[in-house]
Amino acid sequence: MAYEVHITRKVAWDDGEGRVIERSEWDALVTADPAIELAGGGPSAVWNGHPRHGETGHIAFNGVDLLYSPWSGWISVEEPDAPALRKMLEMAGALDASVRGDDGEVFRLQDGSPTSSPGPRRFCRGGASEPGADEPVVSPRARRGGLARRLLARIADKVIDSVIPDKSGPG
Repeated sequence: MAYEVHITRKVAWDDGEGRVIERSEWDALVTADPAIELAGGGPSAVWNGHPRHGETGHIAFNGVDLLYSPWSGWISVEEPDAPALRKMLEMAGALDASVRGDDGEVFRLQDGSPTSSPGPRRFCRGGASEPGADEPVVSPRARRGGLARRLLARIADKVIDSVIPDKSGPG
């Protein structure tokens, strides 16, 4: 089960209410950044500016997947490391949004390194570990939370997409 971190404008990334990141804003951000390209026509994308991009080894590192949810209005990354979190914080600044983990923790830059602090939820289990080259910034305990919320959001996205295939146009 993967732990995700989200770029969102909501107090808690999975709130049903609150401002969403519109598809037009996401498209403009992707277009303005040459290191980000749409994956398979979008709406999700890949960030190719990670320091490990193109690295080969047991498995080639082909970039960081940026999963955009048009229905939920957030962007998420699974298991982000320190460089991915720095990029997410940069993107959040451009979108007037924040970066929040599955358990509600809020990410910020402190002395150039991403750190997290508890968010609006009392059950927050997340925490920061020392960021290393390949270490996740969030603790292993934090990986257990949020699966049901993510699954429901993705199912809702698929249902909406099957009923309304293109929500980005006029209408």
